[in-house]
Amino acid sequence: MSVLEILRNSEHKGPALELVLQAVLDDAGFRNIRRQLSGSQFGYDLIAQRDSPVDGRDEVWVFECKNLSRTITMDDIAPKLVWHYGRAAIDRFVIVGTSPISNDLDLLLRQHQFSMQIGVWTGDTLEQLITNSPKAMKRLFPGYITDDVKPTPNIEALPFYPQNSITLEVDHQLNPPYCFDYTLVDGVVTKAFNNVELRLLVTITNPTRATLDVHSLNVITLNYQQVMGRVLRLSKMKGLFQPLELSFLPSPNAGGSKDVLGGRVWRINGGARETLALTLDRGAPPGLYQVVFSVNGKMDGRSIVRRSSRFDIHVKGGEADILDLYVFDRHYDSPAAQLLALDDSTWKRLKDETKDRNQLVFLGPSFYEISTGLTDHTWIIRACKAQPQGDGSRATIGFGEPTTEILNLGTAVDEELFSLDEIMCQIVGNDWREILAVQLKRHRKEK
Repeated sequence: MSVLEILRNSEHKGPALELVLQAVLDDAGFRNIRRQLSGSQFGYDLIAQRDSPVDGRDEVWVFECKNLSRTITMDDIAPKLVWHYGRAAIDRFVIVGTSPISNDLDLLLRQHQFSMQIGVWTGDTLEQLITNSPKAMKRLFPGYITDDVKPTPNIEALPFYPQNSITLEVDHQLNPPYCFDYTLVDGVVTKAFNNVELRLLVTITNPTRATLDVHSLNVITLNYQQVMGRVLRLSKMKGLFQPLELSFLPSPNAGGSKDVLGGRVWRINGGARETLALTLDRGAPPGLYQVVFSVNGKMDGRSIVRRSSRFDIHVKGGEADILDLYVFDRHYDSPAAQLLALDDSTWKRLKDETKDRNQLVFLGPSFYEISTGLTDHTWIIRACKAQPQGDGSRATIGFGEPTTEILNLGTAVDEELFSLDEIMCQIVGNDWREILAVQLKRHRKEK
């Protein structure tokens, strides 16, 4: 039985393929490999980084896995690709499957308008990658033993559908930002940027030899509504950045369009990549906006039109019912619906806890739990000691002391939590993180 047949016949098809792919990427030299577990996946199953073979810069790759007994069709992949339309943060999108792609999907990829290269690892390609990965083979065959010379998956030789020539990319500069707002829209949780330090980078890449003159940069409102109910705000610790060049004011009317350039021309010479930074105008009416950005220009007498992906932006009103919780270096989507549905007394109690200037209230682990290696198995809201400053802000103290549990939601954690291992990797890289983790644990025991 081939490795692909084993994967197709596995009891848990999706996770089985994802775990094997994770092992392949590890053997191929990728870094910071992370699986998306259940909940909002935002268009991919795994994300990883590696050095570009062209210029050595850090590339971001995302992978969408399909363990199917039938052909992978456009309907399987298009909803995932839509998440990345106009995104500048991703360098390569890879479809990984145990079956081949359909003709209509191949046609879509040949004509795609996305800013990243798209790869397809299916059939013989995927089987060869797996068989050349000792870690993947050991996952499939626990008794697998490699020769003295270990094979390595050859990523460099694999073909990719090229990125679109002239691209419009719009993304939050902080990627991800410090804050996200969660609210219920027609019974479904919507995750939105908010107007706290909102800074969008609009980038146009022109790899041709001709000059592109952009005559308008429009922000088009797809939908707008006032937020009358609860809002859950998850915030990471943050700093400040400098004021920006341009601001945009979206229309509060569906279908409305506002030109950010205001009659000016934005010129992108051949071979150039130009970026504008945008902030939300302070006069934007409160509410939940769904917007896209569109550029219209001329190049060699031809009209050029490009649109970005959709952005959900929440502008807080004066009477907004917001529960503002902190998270440590990662936003967690799956408990949002449960928090927004809490009974009134519990919701009010949590809001009162967040107003206490002597503490910070966290969803998920705080620094104490991460540094001591304590792993949450259910979603917990806890308080961490803080000290008021002269300007009224709070600075955390006492991270070495245990935190106080405020509320245990009782539901299982189904997302990957931020860990001590990731802190070590960020500080010192992969080579030393295990050594430092052992030293830190030994130091805690000695104390």
